[in-house]
Amino acid sequence: MIKRLLFVSAITLGLAYTLQAQCTIGSAIASADPGTILPDSATGLPPAYAGNPNGYITSLDIKTLTDTTAVVGPPVNQTVALKVYKMKIHNVKVYNPINPTQETALPSGFTYAANAAEWVNGGTAPNLTPVTGCVAVSANQSAVQGALNGGPANDGVYPLRIYVDIQFTAPTLFITTPTWISSSAYSDLMPTNEKYRLRVLNGTSIIEANNNDFRVVANIPNPFANNTEILFTLPTEGNVNLKVYNMLGKEVYNTTVTGNTGDNRIPVSAEKLTSGIYLYTLSFNNTTITKKMIVEKN
Repeated sequence: MIKRLLFVSAITLGLAYTLQAQCTIGSAIASADPGTILPDSATGLPPAYAGNPNGYITSLDIKTLTDTTAVVGPPVNQTVALKVYKMKIHNVKVYNPINPTQETALPSGFTYAANAAEWVNGGTAPNLTPVTGCVAVSANQSAVQGALNGGPANDGVYPLRIYVDIQFTAPTLFITTPTWISSSAYSDLMPTNEKYRLRVLNGTSIIEANNNDFRVVANIPNPFANNTEILFTLPTEGNVNLKVYNMLGKEVYNTTVTGNTGDNRIPVSAEKLTSGIYLYTLSFNNTTITKKMIVEKN
């Protein structure tokens, strides 16, 4: 049988946020196409820093599939339609790009956890509607330090293969009762995504651990064409307001997120921004910090 990769990474990303906590679904995924994972693979996952005493945590947002296709064969390859009722994370492995069949577990101490055991599509067949979910990947500092210089090339880079199980029907295959693909005769058709890399770097994180101040690091990268991240640290958990202004002083974005004690990050997309200079403010309690970002599109 021929496996077709059913999951894609979105090309663009709306303004959303990811905080250092158990994963919370970002707002951008709601308007994305079914089968999308955010952040997109061009943005990728933030690196893990061995010097960060808070360890590592990041998350991926997922929008479920409701209808998709798979190529089945031999002796004759044929494209069959699948109706998807439920989805869940089946496994996350590290694979070797030089020898793709070679897989290992995540580095010792790194774990992943979804916000739900399974994601159940809404509606009633045949008119199912997609839902959204998220998956957090985390590790403590000791695990991050242990992952330095590991991976298939011993360079601290871990290519990830994310397996997503689907509960489906396919009349062409005589599967008329919703069945998990992992327990079917077609388990080798399980959707996967191989576009993300977990990078473990030496040194400290971009934001030094300091829980006594509210501080904002200039967005990275800057300038940017597609996506950037605003990194900030909080002395205590609380609400943080982000506002973005163009150089005419017009507010182009306004959102409030809940941050945790320590390091936090807000991914920002240029999807709805034109090239130019923007000012943004982050406000926490009675303190407001202003920074500048530059959008440079081709």
